[in-house]
Amino acid sequence: MKFEDRKTEKALIIELEGFSTTETAVGFVDILKKEVSKVTTTSYSLIVDSTNLSAFKPDILPILEKCYKLYMGFGFKKIFIVNPKTTTARMQIQRIAKSSKFTGIFVDGLDKALDQAKSL
Repeated sequence: MKFEDRKTEKALIIELEGFSTTETAVGFVDILKKEVSKVTTTSYSLIVDSTNLSAFKPDILPILEKCYKLYMGFGFKKIFIVNPKTTTARMQIQRIAKSSKFTGIFVDGLDKALDQAKSL
């Protein structure tokens, strides 16, 4: 996982990849809070690049739901989730988004998310 502050685009980008364990998912939440505190969320977009994310084990799904709720609670102008390449992971994150009433936008590719973030 990597965090990048794109000041020019006013976007905080989180790059997620591979499989997630319960330990890394819980650690992610702590790092997320720390990184978000460094930006003015009301003038920033959040982009979660899930392109290379693998499918989740069932015990991770409640943590994913918590993350969606956290994303929405931070007060970002807009939240973009870049769809994973794998169909299984894509279906999982979209199902959890629906159950958590996630208000962000799913896009196919980081470039599309950045373009939309710049136009806000």
